[in-house]
Amino acid sequence: MGAALPVFSTSRPGIAGLYGIKYADAPSTPAIINQVARWNGTEWKRLGGVVHANAMTELLVDGRWNLVVAGEQAISTSKPVDVVRWDGERWHEMAFCPGWITSMTTWDDGSGTSLYAGFWSSTFYPPLSTQGILRWTGTEWVSVGGGVYGTTSQVGSVLDMKVFDDGTGPALFVLGRFNRAGGPGGIPANNIAKWDGTNWHALAGGVGWGLSLAVADDGRGPSLFVGGLFGYAGGGQVGGIAQWVGCKGNRQCYADCDNNRILNANDFQCFMNRFAAKHPHANCDQSTAAPTINAADFQCFLNKYAQGCP
Repeated sequence: MGAALPVFSTSRPGIAGLYGIKYADAPSTPAIINQVARWNGTEWKRLGGVVHANAMTELLVDGRWNLVVAGEQAISTSKPVDVVRWDGERWHEMAFCPGWITSMTTWDDGSGTSLYAGFWSSTFYPPLSTQGILRWTGTEWVSVGGGVYGTTSQVGSVLDMKVFDDGTGPALFVLGRFNRAGGPGGIPANNIAKWDGTNWHALAGGVGWGLSLAVADDGRGPSLFVGGLFGYAGGGQVGGIAQWVGCKGNRQCYADCDNNRILNANDFQCFMNRFAAKHPHANCDQSTAAPTINAADFQCFLNKYAQGCP
């Protein structure tokens, strides 16, 4: 059966396993290129149905866990469908997304868990096709606060999404190609933004050409990491990877710059070093207007230091 590229794993009952994209065994079998396969402990077994699959996630449907897959061609040619679900036994048609889906995830914004899709935008099916991110209600795609927008291209695209709590509550973080969030009249947001279920929020000065998001604990508590082909993040210079720490509890207190859980003179020195290096952390007031790191950040740090840590 050859090899497959693992792209998703789950322990949910009924669909538990490692799933990947199985490539054709030979050039003479183009019909099975990029089909979804499941690892059975010995080899990859195709599930069939989807060709050119490019994103997967899990979703609870009618009390049963399903594997949701976005692909170029789905299980039926009777109507345009590029999102399908596998209930552990068979495929079910779900929806047609008006864009090339790059990532999917599920998140509860307080009104129940929904499926979110991020995609490369186009002007073919406006207005939804231009927004880069949509939410599936169970019957249709709807806008996510106006989506994201690029003032030059007139569309916004999303490449990756992660649910993360940066200290203000769980939210959906999106990464892509855009400079506004919330539509053409939305807030300035350079390629990365946070959706809290009601409003969009910018992340300081944003990032350059980001490609992927990951949540990991570096010893200070969970942080959101951004990887890509960029040289700046939050107004400071970085080398292709940046970290969004947020401010979550004692371990994430902004004024505790050196993260030793004690506020003292060392934190002032730590902040000054980061300010001099134009480190993204030094953009205390999260300003987006250039220069993002300026004298106002000193006052911001002093205020946060005076407030102390919880």
